[in-house]
Order: sequence, then structure tokens, then C-alpha cells
Amino acid sequence: PENPKIVLMPWTVTKNQLIDDKCNELLGENLMLVAAAGNRGNSVDVDLYTPGGLDTITTVGAHDQFYEVTPFTQLPIKDYVDANTTPIIRKLVSNAAEIDLFAIGQDVSVADQSNVSNYVSTTGTSPAAAMTAAVATHFLNIYSNVTAETIKSYMVIIIS
Repeated sequence: PENPKIVLMPWTVTKNQLIDDKCNELLGENLMLVAAAGNRGNSVDVDLYTPGGLDTITTVGAHDQFYEVTPFTQLPIKDYVDANTTPIIRKLVSNAAEIDLFAIGQDVSVADQSNVSNYVSTTGTSPAAAMTAAVATHFLNIYSNVTAETIKSYMVIIIS
């Protein structure tokens, strides 16, 4: 029970304090929670959704084959204001902690659930989160004596 484990959460719901509290509780059990950022678009703030908007877990956005952030990935948004404090445009926060990593999330080949000998193409932050959880599991196999938080920190430093 004390060994770290990886939990994949490839879903989002409207911000929910109960789920956020339970996620934080799971972190205390040496679990690395890997969540999808969400697919509502760059103009929708990831902070408004659970579990991806929770700063304590590992939130994953999607990039395309050119390593560009996909237009469907939800991102941290900040209102910039003019001298009169009137919002003028919404821009990305350059150093936000909400998105910890990006992984391929466009045209990802996955096993076909209706035909196990076939593959299909899928797109979204969920497959990106799954790829990240797979890498985390690989780290866990190599570094079995570290904490889940250490695995996350290795990934954020090495991969990003």
C-alpha cells in the first residue's frame, strides 16, 4: 500500500469541491493523479472544471504532430486589463501551473474496442493523459522506491 501508484482520470466535470477534496485525499495515499485538461477549447478556462483544474494533480493538455497546442485543449486564462481596468482581451497565462504537461492528443492510434485486432484514430486530452500515465508507470517501474510526487516532478522537469 505504501508504494506509489498511477491513477488516470481522463474526464472532466464542472468544478466540484467534493471531487476536488477526494482527489486531494488520494494524493495523501501516495497516488499520482493524471487528469485530462478537457476539450472545450483554448478560450475555456481549465480552472472551471474538475479534476483538471486542481493545481495539486498532474493535468495534461494535448499537442499535435507539430508540437503545437491543439485548439481544443482547455488552458488557464487570465484577463488583461487596460488603464481603466476594463477587460480588453483574454490571453494565456505564460507560467500557469494548471497544465503540467502536454502529450500527443491528435490522431492518436488506439486499440479498437469493437475489433481487438484493429486500431482506430482518436483525438483529445484523454488520450494525451493516457500517454502521460503510461510514461509515469514506466518511471514507476524504474524508480519504485520514490513517491508519486517525485515521479510527477521528474516528469515535469525532464519532459517539459
